[in-house]
Amino acid sequence: MDVKNTFIGLLFLAAAGYVMYTSANQQTQIQSAQEYTQAVSKSEAENPARDVAKPEVLADAKDNFNEEISVLENEYMKVSFTNKGGAIKEIKLLKYKESQNSNEPYIFNDTSKTLAMGLAFSESPNGAPILFEKAFKLSKLTKNSIVYEYSSDKTQIYRVYTLEESASKGFIPYVINTNTHIKNISDKTWQSRKVFVSLGMETPNAGDIYGNNLAFGVYNGDYTEFASSSKFVDSSGFFGIGASKAKSISKIELSDTVWGAIKNQFFTTIFTPEIKGDGGIALPVSINPDAESKYMKNGLAGFMGFNLKEIEPQQSVELAGTFYAGPKDLSNLVDLGKNQDLVMDYGWASFISKPLSILLSMINSVVEKISPNWSWGWAIIILTVIVRACLWPLTAVQIRSSLKMSKLQQPLAEIRKKYANDQQKMSQETMKLYSEYGINPFAGCLPLLIQLPIFLGLYYMLQSSSGIRFAHFLWIQDLSLPDYIPGFETVFGLSLHPLPIINAIITYLQMQITPMATAEKGQALMIKLLPFIMLFFFYNFQSALVLYWTMQSLIGVVQAIVINKKRGSFELTKRDASKPTFMQRVAQAAQEEAKRREAQRAEMLKGTMHDPRKKNPGGRSTPSKRK
Repeated sequence: MDVKNTFIGLLFLAAAGYVMYTSANQQTQIQSAQEYTQAVSKSEAENPARDVAKPEVLADAKDNFNEEISVLENEYMKVSFTNKGGAIKEIKLLKYKESQNSNEPYIFNDTSKTLAMGLAFSESPNGAPILFEKAFKLSKLTKNSIVYEYSSDKTQIYRVYTLEESASKGFIPYVINTNTHIKNISDKTWQSRKVFVSLGMETPNAGDIYGNNLAFGVYNGDYTEFASSSKFVDSSGFFGIGASKAKSISKIELSDTVWGAIKNQFFTTIFTPEIKGDGGIALPVSINPDAESKYMKNGLAGFMGFNLKEIEPQQSVELAGTFYAGPKDLSNLVDLGKNQDLVMDYGWASFISKPLSILLSMINSVVEKISPNWSWGWAIIILTVIVRACLWPLTAVQIRSSLKMSKLQQPLAEIRKKYANDQQKMSQETMKLYSEYGINPFAGCLPLLIQLPIFLGLYYMLQSSSGIRFAHFLWIQDLSLPDYIPGFETVFGLSLHPLPIINAIITYLQMQITPMATAEKGQALMIKLLPFIMLFFFYNFQSALVLYWTMQSLIGVVQAIVINKKRGSFELTKRDASKPTFMQRVAQAAQEEAKRREAQRAEMLKGTMHDPRKKNPGGRSTPSKRK
């Protein structure tokens, strides 16, 4: 039971650590921005401007004209392009619904408040990028490609997009190939500037109640850095720790950027250029100012930066790459290469989350042939059983330990009574009794200690699994959200989530029938409080995760029943004293290693002045004769 208490404590410590890390990370970003501004000012002072010209796009970025839309489409997506900047206006994901009760496809960038793959520029190092929304001419349109052109007396820009068909070789769904060609046709050299490519805007999903999944991020080949939408709202922190004010812009200083991404809980866009970029900028976009939750008021736009060198007259620069706009599907993202699967943002739990994600998808692909409507729910249950089966060797040790401990309750009670005033002696006698019967008091802790990282890995995995979005199971309408029964969503004005309540009842039953090692007041109180703690902890969690833990609790009940049935016939025997315990073997091995090292050292010193066997080390072996 102490392990259960530790489990809850670790969760609170992790939450506090996360808040403090976020606060420190924000301070680092502010400091980096200040250092960057100072560096730019110093550079400009030391290097007077040459006779160069600014690109035309910085002087006048917009025109008044009639917007024209052109479309490319394949089996997976319908992409609408606009002559405004020769960019992407919106993308419809044909395999995913916009809402639970609608057959309309999910639309990326549907508010049209920013352009995907739009070019953007900034006049100041810490300023927001300005989209280049000049009128482009549609110069070519085929079934799979589209070409836009912009020309003036100073600038020539070509923008090419290609949408592959599913029958093509090496096809990966939701990928748009893109190439932007910018040419200086003036008679002056363009000064080096920073250009941005807009990755569009994502909106928050209903389950993202803390704003952590909606984020802009970049990857430099070594690690990723994300700026979540929670940075753009006021935060009171964790009991006041890490409190912060809303930011209007978040700048990521990360050079040699391999790709940039904007993501929400289930969908993402990723631009992977052929040349390396230079960090990026995230901006909040107001979409629903009247929303009750502060995390639902804003969408998030992201811009990936590139440092363009000076462009001589009649010279050009290219920005080519792939633009992925689709679900956060691990297999697709792995196929894209360049570690684009890191956009899943599993963090430290990646080594657990990735295998679990692959296994869950494999199970679902089989189960959906039998139960297509409830496949993800059954897949989670089967995954739970598989995890518990893999932990069976440890569980078996736990069961044997529980049976032994249940037989030692009387001797343990006598020791506690006899040495009630001598805690040290009580501990010594208790450990002596454990050693006599070969009991490891920590054996019962192992399964739960291993369950903790698995649980957290599953939490991160299910947070980003697009498969469970709108997935039904039993009365559950959406496994990605807290469950409810249609028609009984609230009781006395409070939200009603049956699954966490069921889990709390099963946990209570498990605690009642599980044999306890001791009957101390602290543990007895924990037994009573644990179901309520679990109810509070899980009440607003997504149903998929609560379903997993409920199955864990059910299996725990079955395990307790097995232990109770065997307890009557189980005979406690003393350990064979001739066979050393594990700890004794470890101590013996340590002693033997120490002796070996001492013997080796003595052999190395043999015959030297430091040889301890010499009668007079460091001096004469015999006294000198007197004359």
